[in-house]
Amino acid sequence: MVGNAIDTFNIHSVGPLDRIPPGSSVSKNNYERIVNDLNSRVKNRLGSDGVSAEFIQVMQPSIKGVVDITNWAYSFVSPKVQEAIVVYTSYVIYIDDVTSQISDDLQNYTTQLMRGQQSHMRFYLLPDTFEYLMFFRAKTGITEAYAFFYFPEDTIPSMVLYLAYVNDLLSFYKEEFKPSDSRNFIHSQARLNGIRPFEPIKRIQVKAIELVRKMRNMIFSDDEAMLNIIERFIHGYLSELRIPAVIEMGNRTN
Repeated sequence: MVGNAIDTFNIHSVGPLDRIPPGSSVSKNNYERIVNDLNSRVKNRLGSDGVSAEFIQVMQPSIKGVVDITNWAYSFVSPKVQEAIVVYTSYVIYIDDVTSQISDDLQNYTTQLMRGQQSHMRFYLLPDTFEYLMFFRAKTGITEAYAFFYFPEDTIPSMVLYLAYVNDLLSFYKEEFKPSDSRNFIHSQARLNGIRPFEPIKRIQVKAIELVRKMRNMIFSDDEAMLNIIERFIHGYLSELRIPAVIEMGNRTN
């Protein structure tokens, strides 16, 4: 599987059209064809699964973004696997954005939530509940799926934590401007320990770096092919954010 993935590098490893690295063997026109083909296959798959054309049209901006991320982060997998990743993520976004339109039970839940009506018992964060906080963080995200899409079983725990930590770091500042999103892992850690959010941010940053080093130096130290895959995933996942320093680092690594 790894060998086949590496063989497809020249076809599937470039980024969005305005950021194709110099010297790439894939032209902008060819890359545009690859992206458009993936986008079309995903929409056809959603349609065959029973999603209406109207909803697919509403989802199109999200689908386009997911196609972009998938081509960056999962450049080493086959087109079929890329299609599965985009379809799965599109369903997640679909459920998250339009739940009130697809289920009476979920619609009732949304109504209760908007009215501030409790539908379950109240939970409290106590200093001795850190393990539960970690468990809750894992179960409220979808990082496990993105680890299982390709990586070996012994990497799953580290990959799940890495994806969760990076998402927490990258989304924190956006969520600070949306009070409804501020009940996140970083703020929960801060409340649990009676500290300011800045301190958990630094801790998570250190833990994310430690996880990358662990995967490089321990899990894949003797597997050069998979180590290369891990590097391409990490740099591809972050490069999609268009942070110049990250893209430069990825180019040096490649």
